[in-house]
This record gives sequence, structure tokens and C-alpha cells, in this order.
Amino acid sequence: MSQLPESDWKKLRAIKEKALARLCTRILADIHSTSDPVHIENAHQTYLEVYKLVNEGDEAVADLFDDWRRSMAFIRLMGWLSQGLVTEEEFRSLSQETQSLMTATVNIEFYP
Repeated sequence: MSQLPESDWKKLRAIKEKALARLCTRILADIHSTSDPVHIENAHQTYLEVYKLVNEGDEAVADLFDDWRRSMAFIRLMGWLSQGLVTEEEFRSLSQETQSLMTATVNIEFYP
């Protein structure tokens, strides 16, 4: 399949916002757990950990969501699926062609 079907492109545009929110929620949860009072004994170390998590989160967002165009949709979807950012229901809403390609290409983890 050389290009994503139009119906899947439309669905992915809606899934994109949800997947981005899920990734951001995951990043914020990691940051929150670092800010736990147990870690605050050393404020500088906590700051460094939070800084690292924010940078890693920025990289993940860029890798998974930047360069949003139809020709990159398969690559973006593969990333979302491998990172567990798409629900099984969202995945099943895509065409059988796209599902088969993704199943054959990537180790899929669904968002709970």
C-alpha cells in the first residue's frame, strides 16, 4: 500500500489529538512521581530528574507527532502503536489494509 486511504487519514487526525494527550499525561505522571516528597530531600537532584524527563518528553513528542502529513501517517501510526498510545477500538476503526500492515510491521501495544 503506497498511501494511507482517505478514510484512515481522517480517522488518524482525530486519533492524533487523543494519542498526544495520552503521551503528555504519561510524561506528566512521570514528572509528578519524581516530585514526590520522598525525592525532595535533594532539590537539585529532583530538578535534574525533572529536567531530564521534560527533555525526553519533548523528544518523544517531536518524534511521534512532528512532521504531520499524509505521507508520514504510516510512520506516525507505527510509533503511536509501539508506544501504546492508541486504543484497540481506535485501531479497529481503521481499514483492514492499514490494520494488516501495522500488525505485520510493528509490535502493537494498546492503550488501556
